[in-house]
Amino acid sequence: MTPQMHKFVAALSLLGSLTRASKVEVVLAHYNEDLSWLTRIPKDVHIHIYTKGSTIDANMPSMSMASVQQLPNVGRESHTYLQHIVENYGRLADWTVFTQAGEPSFGYKGHRSGGGHLLAGDDFANYLVPHPSGSRFVYTAVVHLPSMNHLLRASYCINDELLEGGGANICPKNASQWTPWWDIGEFRSFVSSKVQSQHGDSVMEFYRKHINPAFTSDEVMAFFPQGARFAVSKETIQRRPKAEYEQLLMSLSENEDPYAGYFMEWLWSELFLGHQEPCPVPAKLVAVPHSEAMKNLAQRFPESVQRQLSAVSNLGGTSIPGTGSADLPDCCYEGGMSSSISGGGISGGISGGISGGISGGISGSISGIGCICTVTSQVPTTTPVVSSTTRSTSGFLSSSKGASSMTTSTGPVLSSTSPVTATTSSSTLDVANMTNVTRIAGVFQVEISVQGNISQELVEEMFKRAIAAAVEVPIEFVVSVTAVEVEQGSGAQRRLQDNMTGFVWLMTNESGLRGNTTKLYEVAYEIVVPGSMDANEVMEKADRIAETGSAESQLFRKALLLTNGIVAVGKIVPKVPAHTVEEATTAAPSEEDDEKTWVSVLIGAIAIILGVSCLVTTFVLVKRKMTSKASV
Repeated sequence: MTPQMHKFVAALSLLGSLTRASKVEVVLAHYNEDLSWLTRIPKDVHIHIYTKGSTIDANMPSMSMASVQQLPNVGRESHTYLQHIVENYGRLADWTVFTQAGEPSFGYKGHRSGGGHLLAGDDFANYLVPHPSGSRFVYTAVVHLPSMNHLLRASYCINDELLEGGGANICPKNASQWTPWWDIGEFRSFVSSKVQSQHGDSVMEFYRKHINPAFTSDEVMAFFPQGARFAVSKETIQRRPKAEYEQLLMSLSENEDPYAGYFMEWLWSELFLGHQEPCPVPAKLVAVPHSEAMKNLAQRFPESVQRQLSAVSNLGGTSIPGTGSADLPDCCYEGGMSSSISGGGISGGISGGISGGISGGISGSISGIGCICTVTSQVPTTTPVVSSTTRSTSGFLSSSKGASSMTTSTGPVLSSTSPVTATTSSSTLDVANMTNVTRIAGVFQVEISVQGNISQELVEEMFKRAIAAAVEVPIEFVVSVTAVEVEQGSGAQRRLQDNMTGFVWLMTNESGLRGNTTKLYEVAYEIVVPGSMDANEVMEKADRIAETGSAESQLFRKALLLTNGIVAVGKIVPKVPAHTVEEATTAAPSEEDDEKTWVSVLIGAIAIILGVSCLVTTFVLVKRKMTSKASV
């Protein structure tokens, strides 16, 4: 039996003994997430689903211990949590788990892309077990207020439970097991603009008004679980009077995206447990850029990086080239985004905390500082390698998904409409020598964020590489690609930011939105599939590139983000589904055709000779007639 299974059995055993003596309830902040994972929660745990979307009937599992309540789409998950407390203050469960509705798993990949805010080695079953302390907060991030500078926990970014010695503790053992303090850049301005436009309180004013009125200092360091998942007892909640929760709820009830929602994700522990600094952390030195903090983290934990690489290799069943200490994890963001790698390194993300989603724009979840690491080998220029996401935390509720590393490829070509710039490429493979092949073509649009300038040659190469990675064919089989930049309106950057579900957009590079350009490309491709492969399967994979959350979409996005200058990938929209195409051929002329050609030439020549003879004869006759008349 594996160590993970031992932990799973032990957790369920403890859970079974404790839940018989106390009522446990799970409060879910839902928008449109798939809820099928809830069937794995023990039947004696009550589940209260608060939905702000309209798809609950489509993915709601049949459970006798579940109730569903519709809420207005305001206030994000903080509004949901407070609504439950206010409505049920006098009849709270003995132990309540508050969580967003995405399936729990390691770290955070994004809406409908897997990942769900678990520390390496942790399991959702642990939240269902009442703790004698009256709460369960696993601190994965720290924020300094009012500067809003952040720390991230190393084992939240690198999926290796041995990094901290095994197990999922409330805090890391050492201050070195965090990133350095890093500057959040444009996010600070974003929150300030929210406060101003909504006539709200500054973060320290909000803290003193709603969280800790007795606090007199000008700064505070708040420890919090990224993703706003925690569990508390009835007694812990009722330490505060109902009126205080009602006042907080009012601050979150008037806006789809309230400034208070960003503050609350940082402050749940402060609200329930009071101000404390439970974990050892690095000294508050000058904050470094985000990218530098992530690289520093990876460089300090090469053994954990190596174990993560090995784990992904084992899951995929193939070796991953270049797995030395220089090969560093790459952090994924919301919507399946990952930052580009510059000399290797981990990139984390900051996101805002939208569990309920915002109608018409942000759907899914933005939560706190997000960082989940996937394995990426060093990528040579000639044969790029794209590897899959790492294993998710194993156990009670997590699903382990992985795909083997693979050699990527280049992509194909078709024309498109309203182009600004087009680029076409062709494979170096002599496909004329391949027999029994099927040609597949299709068109889709991709929205990307570009930092600085990117050459047309690089655009061509990255789409070829990404298509080949997604459909799992060698680069030579993608025989042509056309990437056409399509003109967009001024709202394009806003749409891409919304599609990325939040502030991961702001934090994928140090300068935030400054210097980034949103581009929309229409990509047409053509793939040659030999008879030894299933052409229908390749077509299905090609179509799933535009399917949010699919393995093909994630591999496609991953390959794009390996390109220097690409900082984010937004919406992928299918335009022409993958289909087979016939190769135009020219038949060789037959002998009969040759004979007909020569006959035609001969007849033509005779006709010309006869015509010339007639002209000459006519000329001679006319000349003689004129001479005879002159002599008379």
